[in-house]
Amino acid sequence: MIYNPTEQERFSVVSVYVNTPKVKVLSSSGKPVVIQLGAVWDGSASISREAYQISFVTHVPPLGFGVYQLLEGLNTETILADYNLYHTDKSKLVKPQRIFNIKEIPNALDEIMLENSYMKVWFSGSSGLLEKINTKEDNKNHRIKIEFVWYGTTSNRDKSGAYLFLPDGEAKPYVFSDPPAIRVTHGKIFSEVTTFFHHLTHTVRLYKVQGLEGQSLEIFNIVDIRGEYNREIAMRISSDIETHNRFYSDLNGYQIQPRQTMSKLPLQANFYPMTTMAYIQDARVRLTLHSAQSLGVASLKNGQLEVIMDRRLMQDDNRGLGQGIQDNKITANLFRLLLEKRNGVDTVG
Repeated sequence: MIYNPTEQERFSVVSVYVNTPKVKVLSSSGKPVVIQLGAVWDGSASISREAYQISFVTHVPPLGFGVYQLLEGLNTETILADYNLYHTDKSKLVKPQRIFNIKEIPNALDEIMLENSYMKVWFSGSSGLLEKINTKEDNKNHRIKIEFVWYGTTSNRDKSGAYLFLPDGEAKPYVFSDPPAIRVTHGKIFSEVTTFFHHLTHTVRLYKVQGLEGQSLEIFNIVDIRGEYNREIAMRISSDIETHNRFYSDLNGYQIQPRQTMSKLPLQANFYPMTTMAYIQDARVRLTLHSAQSLGVASLKNGQLEVIMDRRLMQDDNRGLGQGIQDNKITANLFRLLLEKRNGVDTVG
């Protein structure tokens, strides 16, 4: 049973883990539902032989629910996901298996492209990170780039801690010495690009459904900085939107507050809490980052949004906790990136 708590009908993708590839899903009327059968991966190159992932589209009315049956048996509506793996390490070659079509490529020199009925999305062939979006409604290209950055802490007596953010200057780019492994999934229900860095696993998923899920990108980061010393990792989204040093974030999930980035203030004074969302805009478009968790957000340069994903700090900041932040866990961060066209608005940001 799937419940829709909103006042709008929803087309949403549901994923379930099963122990056999021979499964079928029936709707409330008893008709088979198209499902995407995918592998369950352990890391970048290992596939589980005992678990599989099925995904299917549900249609649920406003404030209503839908009932689906999951049964074991052959299903003519099952469509297998295909995989392209880009890496340079021959030790990470996937062991042959019978079900999925897996193509291994030494490295990706060209861009990687995903597409649905709303947009085309391009990723870097070397880093696997988002670079550009084309909206099919107006056939316009938008430069929207994702990257990761590090913040250190100041060398002064007072340093960053559980309550204080005192960086040692502007963020430094996240640099990787070896090209990361990249896994590209192509499917009927969704396609995605997953990149495996040393400190994080980054996934961008494009759903092929109607409504908000198909009009936006789902971003999922698994962050592990347990071995770092006085560092904080952030995700930065850069665009060609003319923001004029202004962005917007929510106070409590209901109210949206305009924020003005001021160069006369220290860098840390331009960070604000983001409960559920933040966005930047100009007269043409609005770019919204929806967040499943509360994080700190800033727009330090024109067209940018930046969120702090995890912090590891070795000292107390003398604000009452009595310790640093050294109990880090592997941290999951879930976002949704939505690009919208604006109509009939003035030029004020």
